[in-house]
Amino acid sequence: ADWFDPEWMFGIADGFDVVIGNPPYVRQEKIRHLKPALKNQYNCYTGTADLYVYFYERGFQMLRGDGILTYISSNKYFRSAYGKKLRDFLARQATLSQLIDFGDAPVFTSIAYPSIITASKAHTQDNQLRALNWEPGPSIDEFGTVFRTKGFTMPQDALTVDGWRLASSTVLNLLDKLRNAGKPLGEYVQGRFYMGIKTGLNKAFVVDKEIRDKLVAEHPSSSEVLKPFLRGQDVKRWQVNFAEQYLIKIESSENRTHPWSGQSPGEAEEIFADAYPAIHAHFEPFREQLINRFDQGKYFWELRSCAYWEEFEQAKIILRCFMNKATFAFDKEAFFHNNALHMIAGVNEYVVAILNSPVSWWFLCQICTDLQNGYLQAFQENLFQIPIPFANAEQQSVIIRLINQIFDAKYANPETDVSELENEIDQIVYLLYDLTPEEIAIVEGAENV
Repeated sequence: ADWFDPEWMFGIADGFDVVIGNPPYVRQEKIRHLKPALKNQYNCYTGTADLYVYFYERGFQMLRGDGILTYISSNKYFRSAYGKKLRDFLARQATLSQLIDFGDAPVFTSIAYPSIITASKAHTQDNQLRALNWEPGPSIDEFGTVFRTKGFTMPQDALTVDGWRLASSTVLNLLDKLRNAGKPLGEYVQGRFYMGIKTGLNKAFVVDKEIRDKLVAEHPSSSEVLKPFLRGQDVKRWQVNFAEQYLIKIESSENRTHPWSGQSPGEAEEIFADAYPAIHAHFEPFREQLINRFDQGKYFWELRSCAYWEEFEQAKIILRCFMNKATFAFDKEAFFHNNALHMIAGVNEYVVAILNSPVSWWFLCQICTDLQNGYLQAFQENLFQIPIPFANAEQQSVIIRLINQIFDAKYANPETDVSELENEIDQIVYLLYDLTPEEIAIVEGAENV
């Protein structure tokens, strides 16, 4: 507020001793009208930042030299992209004494993913802070006892600009060891991570087997553009369960030259109808919706432009955007898939073994944004950090042989218990990372650190 004047209102000219509060949680979409002013006023400005971010910087502006700020706010700034500048600001200009992350525990009625921070304006080198990850279970009335018994000390410099994770030195040391044990996935696959297909109108472009067979029977050319298609629920751990859904794959004229490409809309449609008469007739009931949809190519019957069509037809890993356990599937059958799924190209079965291992899942849990009910949202920037350890040809061969046994068992019966085979793979993966029994216990959750 431009009218706020501490000296006139409170007789304070050199800053407050304490700033304490619960900044309002207002999403960035609702403060568009404020963004020009916020950009000019705050170093922490990011176009996608929610309103509470600016209250942190404003709070520190209002403190005297050795003043203390304590806030209850969302924890989203810990690891979100929009919180990067705020993380950097707090790390460089404040001394943190306490930091508490409540995750998705329902400790407040109106704050999602709450956190509490206590920090002083004066920055101290080599500072150690008291931290706590609140685990659901105890009553909030036991907070004092839980903080005393479950809280731990950690160095402030472990809260890096890349993302904050509250962890003991044991966990932080293990994270460093894993990072140094292999090549980051992003480098390993040379950035070949892609989202699935947005059709803009699934009911027109995605058909079941009955309609697929009908379209092919009506005209053989239909088979050229009908491709096996996966939805989010079709991807399981290790393998996919194909539910006989098919995509009408007609690339944008931006990506492929069709007989109709470059023609006027009327002439192009005549050529399209002649080339694929059954598909053209199938689209007819959806004409207006196809024309008016946002995601489309040069013509209304084309899919939106995509620069990586050929990657769908390579061996690849397919994963869900949201996971509550490691659920990476390996695809050698050239499935296409929707945008509830992502794919990682340039890999073999060895990489899917690493990603489905307890080590990879533990690592991902340390760096990802938590969601409710134990789910994680696996963004590219998180996945790309997973270290893929070096394995020689013999080691990879052993792992791939075990994975193929899993594939065979799951193909025969998707409900088959493959835990013994998974355990054999995991033991090899532990050796590749050179983990001690104590570190394995941490990864498997057997040791409370």
